[in-house]
Amino acid sequence: MLDALFERYDTEEAGPMLATDYIQHNPHLATGSQPILDVIPTLKDHGLKRRYLRGVCEGDMIVFHNAYENADLFGTSEMVSFDVFRVADGKVAEHWDNMVATVPADKTSSGNSSLDGETEISDLDRTADNKAIVNNYVAELCAKGADAAVQNFVDTKDFVQRSPSVGAGIEGIREMLNKQRYLKPHFTIAEGNFVFVASEGVEGDQAMAYFDLYRVQSGKIVEQWSINDSIPDKMVHDNGKF
Repeated sequence: MLDALFERYDTEEAGPMLATDYIQHNPHLATGSQPILDVIPTLKDHGLKRRYLRGVCEGDMIVFHNAYENADLFGTSEMVSFDVFRVADGKVAEHWDNMVATVPADKTSSGNSSLDGETEISDLDRTADNKAIVNNYVAELCAKGADAAVQNFVDTKDFVQRSPSVGAGIEGIREMLNKQRYLKPHFTIAEGNFVFVASEGVEGDQAMAYFDLYRVQSGKIVEQWSINDSIPDKMVHDNGKF
């Protein structure tokens, strides 16, 4: 479906892959399949192209880490997103996303690229264990803050931070939580060594959606990618952000 839309701009090909009652959680796009198909000609005119970075699948849920090139329509040269889909009865039935402008590596707080890093899925036999590790980590972030969470679940020696606004290492996580408060995880998608969590939070008075992808190795979190976006007071649908 994504290739049909963002590589070939073929709405006739993509249309049958979308459920007619497709549920949209992007705050700015109306629900249903037709609003997606209606914007494709404009994206084609601008030459917007999707570049796949990595992905995770569990059951009927799939999350893609994507970069979108030629994104001048959105006021920048490139956007990066987490696009989450639910599939039902052989059709794409629901969508959540966070999308922000790509930050070059030399301008991230950690100095690490927010797009690079591990892509290979491994340790499929440890999916349940790794999912539990990350869920417990996020629960600790919500309940107790950084110190307890980091001590129990993060590899303090080899951890790589790829969230553009977060500094390197463990100290970067501590500084992040001075402004970002995690309130509630909404869903988790895990496959092998990768675990994705969509959480609700707040920064000051602003409601936030935190989309985080973690890589787990030997029982500890060793790498993290994040795309965070504000939750507007009003949306063009009644589906909510989550």
